[in-house]
Amino acid sequence: MHIRSKGSLFTNQQNRNMCKPAMAEPALATTLWQKLQNNVVRTKFRHELNRAYATNADFMRMIPEHKRVVVIGCTGAGKSTLLNTLGGCKKVWKEQGDEEGTFEWDAKKGPNPVFESGYSAQSVTQHTSFANLRYLGEKNKPFIVVDTPGHDDPEGANIDEKDARAKLQEQAADLHSKLQNMMHLNMILVMHNDVHSNRLNPATYELLRKVDEMFKDSDRNVWEHVVMAYTKCDADSRGWKDNLASKKLQMQESLRRTFPRCTIDIPILTLSGVSVEGTGNTALSRDFNSLWSRLSAAPALDTTRISRFEGLDVRIGRIVEGRDNALRVAEARKEFPQVSGNVLMLVFTLIVRSFLLPFLDIPGIADEVALFSLLAYRTGFYKVWDWGAVLWDDVMLPKVIHYVGFESILSNFRLIKLEKTSVDSDEELGGSASRKSKEE
Repeated sequence: MHIRSKGSLFTNQQNRNMCKPAMAEPALATTLWQKLQNNVVRTKFRHELNRAYATNADFMRMIPEHKRVVVIGCTGAGKSTLLNTLGGCKKVWKEQGDEEGTFEWDAKKGPNPVFESGYSAQSVTQHTSFANLRYLGEKNKPFIVVDTPGHDDPEGANIDEKDARAKLQEQAADLHSKLQNMMHLNMILVMHNDVHSNRLNPATYELLRKVDEMFKDSDRNVWEHVVMAYTKCDADSRGWKDNLASKKLQMQESLRRTFPRCTIDIPILTLSGVSVEGTGNTALSRDFNSLWSRLSAAPALDTTRISRFEGLDVRIGRIVEGRDNALRVAEARKEFPQVSGNVLMLVFTLIVRSFLLPFLDIPGIADEVALFSLLAYRTGFYKVWDWGAVLWDDVMLPKVIHYVGFESILSNFRLIKLEKTSVDSDEELGGSASRKSKEE
C-alpha cells in the first residue's frame, strides 16, 4: 500500500491554497476593469438634474436607461408649466390684495422651474430641449422629458398661410433631427388645453400627421405610445368636468377617424400644473399616478430609422442645422468659463505631477494626450471644439487684430460663422441667443 508522507500532503494542500487567489485575481481584475470602463462611458451622458439641454449633440448623450417622454402641444396649453410640475416644482396661488392674485413658483416646496412659462401669445419655448427630472420630485422616479415649441404662434396660427406652414415645417424638422439623435422614446404626450370645445387646433393635427408619417415604417405602432392630457384641469374648477367621459370618447373617435394608423383608443388624462385645494385633487392625483405607470411600462420605440415627412427638404434641413449651430455657439459662450476652468485645472495637475510626482510621468506625450482625450470625451468633443472656437474668435483673434492690424484679412479666419437660418429676420435664433449668452 502506498502511503503519502506528511510533507507531500502539506505541499499539495499549500499548492491548492496558492491556486485559489491566483484564479481569483484575473476575475477581480476583469471586474474592476469593466467597472472602470462603465464609469468612463457613463461620464459622457448628460446627468445634471433640472437643466435644459437643446443641441443635437446633447440629445445623443441622454441617460440610456431613463424613460423618455416627448411632449407636444399648442401655445398656451400650459405645457411648460405642467412639465415643471411633473419635475416636482410647485406653483401656488399668491394673494395680491383683495381682488387679485397670481400663481408663483414656490422655491421652498420644490426645485426651481426648468422650462420657462408665461402668458404671452407667442411660444416661450423656442427650441426642442430635454431635461432630467424626478417625477413629482420623487428621487426613485427619474425620467427624461423632451419639451417642444408651441406650434401655433401668431406667425404660425393660420395653417394655410405659406409662412405658417414653413414655421411648422421647421419645428417638425427640428423634432425629426432630435428624435433620430435620441435613438428611442417611450411616450408621446399630447397636451390639449381646450377641454370645453374639445377640438384640437389645425396646427396640432398637422404636427401629429407629421409624427404619424415619421413612424409609418416603424416596427411598432407609434399610436400605442401616445397619451393625451387635458391641461389646466385645476382642482378648484368644475367646468372641465362637464360631460368629461363623453368628451374623451369624442376625442378618441376623432383621432381614429383622422389617422388611419391610429387603431386604438388613446388614453386621455386630466392634469393641472398648479397646486390648489379643491375637490378635483383626487382625480388629478389618480391621473398623475396613471401617467407614471404608463410611462414606466412603456417599451422603447426606435427613432433611429424614422421616415422623412413631406416638406422636409434641403432648405428646411439647412435651417435646422443653422439653428443647432447657433444654439451650440450660444451654449459655448455661456459655458466658456466652466470649460476653461476644467482645462486649466488639468494643465495645473500635469505641471504639479511633473514636479512632485515625476515617477508618474510616463516618457513622451501619450499620457497627456490620453488625459486630454478623456476630458474631451467627458465634456463632449463638440463642446471642446466650440470652446476652442470661442477662445479664438472672442479672445485671441481680437487681440491679434489689435496688435497686428489687417482686420479685413484676419476676419476671414473666424471659426464661428452664423448665417440667417429662418423666415424670421432680426430675432432669428443665432443672433438673439448669442447676444443673450454674452449679456449673461
